Amino acid sequence: MTENVNTDAAVDGSHGKVGIGIIIRNNIGDILASSSRPLNVMMAADMTEALTIFGGLIFAMEAGLLPSAVESDAQCSLLGWLNKTIHCMAKFGVSLDGPLYWLEEALRWVSPIIMGDRPEIL
Repeated sequence: MTENVNTDAAVDGSHGKVGIGIIIRNNIGDILASSSRPLNVMMAADMTEALTIFGGLIFAMEAGLLPSAVESDAQCSLLGWLNKTIHCMAKFGVSLDGPLYWLEEALRWVSPIIMGDRPEIL
């Protein structure tokens, strides 16, 4: 089974906060783990995205997963709705005091969007 890590960051410059969103799915699109969390640092957008990708890989390892791919919008929207969903999770992370994690699920309002993005099983 292959895992895919999708990450995104959201910046609230007016309050000096950053949040990240992470979703890990298997090759048929099932959610294996997800997270929203704040970052306690402000930095350039490219460095924030790099730190977000690194955070996604660390989260995957902590969840006992070995991803075969990492995807991040990094200023280009290649993944459509999934990137928007992860960005919403990142924005939610801005409002948190600490990280939140979900295994084999995601936030209640995020799951239907993610599952709608699942690839069809042949």
